[in-house]
Formats: sequence, structure tokens, C-alpha cells
Amino acid sequence: MLAELKRHIKEKAPAPLYVFHGEETYLRDHYLSQLKSLIVPEGTEAFNYSRFDGAAPDIPRVIDAVPFMADRRMAVLWDVDIYGFDGDTKEEFSKYLSSGWEGVTIVAVYDATPYKPDKRTKLYKEIAEACVTVEFAEQTSADLLPWVKRRFGALGKQIDADSAEHLLFTCGHLMGPLTLEIEKIAAYCGADAIKRRHIDAVGSPTVEAAVFDLTDAICAGQFGKALELLNRLFDLREEPVMLMGALGKQLRGLYLARLALERGQGSQVVVKGMGYRSAYPANKLMQSARRGKLLWGRRAGMLCAECDSDMKQGRDRQAVLERLIMELSAC
Repeated sequence: MLAELKRHIKEKAPAPLYVFHGEETYLRDHYLSQLKSLIVPEGTEAFNYSRFDGAAPDIPRVIDAVPFMADRRMAVLWDVDIYGFDGDTKEEFSKYLSSGWEGVTIVAVYDATPYKPDKRTKLYKEIAEACVTVEFAEQTSADLLPWVKRRFGALGKQIDADSAEHLLFTCGHLMGPLTLEIEKIAAYCGADAIKRRHIDAVGSPTVEAAVFDLTDAICAGQFGKALELLNRLFDLREEPVMLMGALGKQLRGLYLARLALERGQGSQVVVKGMGYRSAYPANKLMQSARRGKLLWGRRAGMLCAECDSDMKQGRDRQAVLERLIMELSAC
């Protein structure tokens, strides 16, 4: 749990074993650095810090090394699947888990290696009893808005809540890419205040945001613009199958928004149904849905299913997507 990790750092009492996983690598690296600063005195990294990439290390070597001018050492197992240990490595690690934790903190980081432990195994249960597992998940808009304002503030810029929401909608919620986008937008903006026009001018939209604009153009009857946006995504070498999935999800969201309008419901129905992290995209969907009809939404869903089937049968994927845009314009 992240709260437990924060408490350990604040109290300067690190646990003997941590497992880090999740897609928010910026936050993960931040806390990994904080742990290192806590455990490893400056200038003693050669003695008190080690990192092992990919392959399982010699566990006794990791455990038995004596800290130098420090209470404990830190060992990072990067993309080492500790749940998959077998043979002597598994046996030695099991001994470590029950040995009393003298002198070392191990951090297992799942980055490229999928975090998919088999919870039925004895080793998993031993690890679960001894470790602190921290999932660094993509943050919500509520979590990120104060951080976005602080990042712009550090660059001498201000941003209001609506513009910050637009940034998150356009560029995504992962803090690493967002840091680069914030720096780029701040450098571009000559004024003190960041506005939506600055974000739209130089921000790099996610596939989801680009597809949102595409469906918005369809709902507005701007089918030439929709094809232009689709071709721009092709030029960026976006995979048609992924685009089909994003487009299908967006059209389902439009249908849900239209249903909510028909029933006199608000955007929270869309937030819940689509799993959005804030009401911002749901409100945009509601605005687009006001221009459409319920029957159009149903027909759009059927067309998406047909196009998905055509792609799976090996037909030209780019041509299938272009045909879908044209069919949506006619229905």
C-alpha cells in the first residue's frame, strides 16, 4: 500500500521487502529514489546499493553482504519475478523471508515483466506475509490537478482548473509524459496564464483524445474533418486494431450518454459506465450526444461490430476504418 510506504519513509523505518508494480512509473521512481536516500548514505552506494536486472541474483550474496557505515543495505531486483523463483533460489529466498530481516531491504520492481503472481503457491503466501506491495496506478484527475498547477507554477506559469482538466484529457494521466508536455507548453506560451489554446497548439494528444475529436466531428456532421483526423492517426502509424477498439469504446460512450439524456440522467452515469477518472470527458460526451439520436447510436454500435469482424477476417484494416467513417456519415 502506498500509504504504508509513505509512513515508512516518514518514520525512517523501511520494511525488509517491497514489491513495486503498476503503470505510473514516474511515481514509482520517485518513491524508489526516496527509499534509496533513506537507506543508503550518500557516498556509500558502492557498498550499500546493488541492482540486479532480469535474472535472479545469488540470494545469499544479496542477504549476507554487510552494510558499510549504515544500518542496512538496499537491493533492487529489477524485472526479476520473485514469485517465479524455483530450485535453490526459491529455497534460499524462502529462508530469507523467515530469517528476521537483518541488514537489507529488497525492492522487487515489476517494469517490463508482468506482475501476475500465482496466489495458489506457497511462495506467494510467504511473500505476502512478509512484504509491502505497492501498486503505482494511473492517478485520478483529483490527484493530479494540484500537481499540474505546482509544475506550471515552478515554471512561472499559472493554469486554471478547466485548462488543467483539458490538459489531462488531451495528454493523459501518466505523470512522466505529462511532465514533458507541461515543460513544452510552458515554453511555448508567452503569457503568464496557460489556456486551452496553448495546450491544443503544441500538446501531444493521446489516441483516446484524438479519437474523441474524431467522433465529435462525426456527431457534428463534419465527416471531411473526421476522415482528416483518421488519416492523421494513420500517418502517426497508430495500429488500426487499436484505433478500432478506441473508436468502438467512444461510440459506446456516446450511446450511453444519449441514453442518459433520454432518461433525464446526468453525466455521472457516463463516468461510472465508462470508468472515467473525472467528469470532464463525460460532460464532453453529453454535449456531443445532444446532437445525435438514439437510433444512430444503436446503428453505430452495429457498424463497429461488423468492422471488427472484417478486421479479424484479414481485410485491409485501414480501408475498413475509412469505410466505417463513411457509413457513420450515412446512417
